Amino acid sequence: MGNQILTKYDVQKEPCYYSVELKWRLHTASSKERPDDKLTIFLFEKKLIDKYSKNVKENILETLRKDASSLQRLRHPHLLSVVE
Repeated sequence: MGNQILTKYDVQKEPCYYSVELKWRLHTASSKERPDDKLTIFLFEKKLIDKYSKNVKENILETLRKDASSLQRLRHPHLLSVVE
């Protein structure tokens, strides 16, 4: 089936930014339904952290969940709005 985000949006293949450890990447994108809306997609591939111990993996995932939750609560029209 694939990633739903990648089917709903036109995502540039090359990241516009990525973390030093390559745990997450930012990609420029646009909505297929509304192509004039410019977006940034945060992508994280779990397989990239398979080499770490279970505790480290859990810490990474927990940090990402907390960060995503914080971003969703952030309300400012000129900074960021979370679509999904």
